[in-house]
Amino acid sequence: MRIRIGLPANSKLCNSTVGTAIPRTPLSQRLCFHYALTKAHPVHCFVHISNRFDLVFVLLDRPDEVADRLLSEHVTAVHTGAWKPNSFICTQNTPSGSGSSTNVRASTVELDPTAPLAERLELRLGEQIDYIPSVLLRKYILYSRKYVMPSLSTEAAIILRDFYLELRRNRHSRDTFPVTLRQLESLVRLTEARARAELREEATKEDALDACELMRATGVGTGHVGGTPANATLSQIAKMVPLTSTRPLVSDTGPAAAKRLLSALELATQKTNSRLFTRTELQALVSGLNFAPSCLDALLTRLNEAGALLKQGPSLYKLI
Repeated sequence: MRIRIGLPANSKLCNSTVGTAIPRTPLSQRLCFHYALTKAHPVHCFVHISNRFDLVFVLLDRPDEVADRLLSEHVTAVHTGAWKPNSFICTQNTPSGSGSSTNVRASTVELDPTAPLAERLELRLGEQIDYIPSVLLRKYILYSRKYVMPSLSTEAAIILRDFYLELRRNRHSRDTFPVTLRQLESLVRLTEARARAELREEATKEDALDACELMRATGVGTGHVGGTPANATLSQIAKMVPLTSTRPLVSDTGPAAAKRLLSALELATQKTNSRLFTRTELQALVSGLNFAPSCLDALLTRLNEAGALLKQGPSLYKLI
């Protein structure tokens, strides 16, 4: 996939073709996403490119029964011809909107303007959607871009200011993308775009709230990636270690248990940038793995014999 973006170079604005690539980093060598790493780590090599976008979403391929079912139904409906691009009705059997049942009457639902954006965008049972023709939609967009120049209302400006200040206050306590003036400019553009989409000359308080909700959905200011806290504790990091086998562990001190503890230590090392662990920290990892507390000494001995963990001092160990 290739995109064209404008990059300032030597006080001149030029277009450059940017192609997707896999950077040569320890993260890409494993071809996986480490939840213990910072959110910005997967895109830190492309910080200048990511700054060109108002919204950056980190999409994780995680098993989700509902999302996987909706996606599979949509793909199969498109290829079997069951999906009609001009209109559709949401039914209970086809929540993804891929059904073409005519027995369900279209219902008009009054939406609460104060409800969250995600709730207002959700397709309701029996709701029918008639798509706008592409030609008309293109004219609508061109008209709004040329003639509609919305300005922020006082209430919208206050909401954006407070939200930006909140992001700035939490930029050290939470693991987020760098919060700079770029985020404030993005919030203003998103708010104005929300008003322009409805051909309004003034961006209201509701437009600002929608823009803030979109920004939160990217993970900025929340400290979460796909529902996993980026500032997780050691016990939470241990729970992120996947099981290597579906069979239960024969022993909490066996090779499989030691391997899981070693994986948890590696994740904790990437999180804290330190290879030194105290006995208390090791005990927290063992508890997070749901091992018996009495198994710690046996696991430490096994890792020490394997040369993976060395004792550096009283109650201090180093991961090799």
